[in-house]
Formats: sequence, structure tokens, C-alpha cells
Amino acid sequence: MSQVLNYAKDVQGKTTNGLVFPVTAKNITLPDSSTESFTVPNTSDKWLLILNYQPDANIWVSVNNTASPPIGGTWADSTSISNPEQLVVNADDEISFNNNSGSAKSISAALYTLPSL
Repeated sequence: MSQVLNYAKDVQGKTTNGLVFPVTAKNITLPDSSTESFTVPNTSDKWLLILNYQPDANIWVSVNNTASPPIGGTWADSTSISNPEQLVVNADDEISFNNNSGSAKSISAALYTLPSL
């Protein structure tokens, strides 16, 4: 079951910046120099993926590619980004994570369904 993106209400019924707890959540402690991934559920077409990282984490994330840290000292095209906080993703997207922190780091992922446009 999925949780539709819905902001919490305060005691007066006004929308706050707090999110309700997601029904779809994933957590991992990723060893250093390793890559893991998960597939976005297909119970909704679009999702808001909210990521939270252990302090001092250097996590590279990619959608539908294998995440990897940059190599070399010059600008280059990449399919990975460092420590994104939020991404809009599609059903069945593969989200890949690479830990380049020097030690194991924990990652939490919360998924909220987005309304159809």
C-alpha cells in the first residue's frame, strides 16, 4: 500500500511542513565502496522519494543506472549525483546507491505517491 503525499495539519487545521509517515519506507546500512539498489513500487505512476543520510555520508545516487563516484579532476557528464534530498521518480525505476564515505553509512528512503497530472 502506498501513502499519498499529504502534509500534516496543525491544531487549527492549517497545512504544516510536516509529512505524514510514509507507508513505503526502506533503510539500509551500506558498506563502504559498495553499491545497492531497489525498485520503485508500481502501485502508482509517480513518486516523491525523500532520502536521509547518516552524517558525513558521501553517497552517490542514480536512477536507472549504476551509481558511482566521479573519477578524475575534470568536469565530466555523469548519471550519478551526491546526496540528493528529494527526487521525483517513476514506477519501476531502479534507484542505485554507492557509498564512497570511507566507512559504512545508513540511508533511509521514504516514498510518497504523487497525484496524476
